Amino acid sequence: MQQGLLPDMPPILAATGGSYKIEYDSPMSRMMRAEKAAGFLRAFGVATDFAQRTGDRSALDWFNIDAAMPEIMDIQGSPTAWSSTPEEVAKMREQRAQEAQEQKMIEAAPAVAGLMKAAPDLQKNQAA
Repeated sequence: MQQGLLPDMPPILAATGGSYKIEYDSPMSRMMRAEKAAGFLRAFGVATDFAQRTGDRSALDWFNIDAAMPEIMDIQGSPTAWSSTPEEVAKMREQRAQEAQEQKMIEAAPAVAGLMKAAPDLQKNQAA
């Protein structure tokens, strides 16, 4: 660029002040970053084991899976097209939460039905 060999800067890049960051993506560059992913996974494994053995899940609070997974997938060379977008992840989580709520309602239905059957008897007893 300093030698004048590159074409004019695209307007979108000029609007940012012309700053850019070169990011190398090759098997060698991923291998250089692999230690970070391996360290995260080792630590997560220790925390998961602790949580399973003790029933105390607080050790897992230190891990931001939403931040880690996209980077781990990138380090492992997973194609971006195979990844869900943040919007898709949010939609799946919302659906899972809704299904869990529906399941709780289904599981609670027999108890609610029992209360409904007992309600007339309770009202009679209270009136007497």
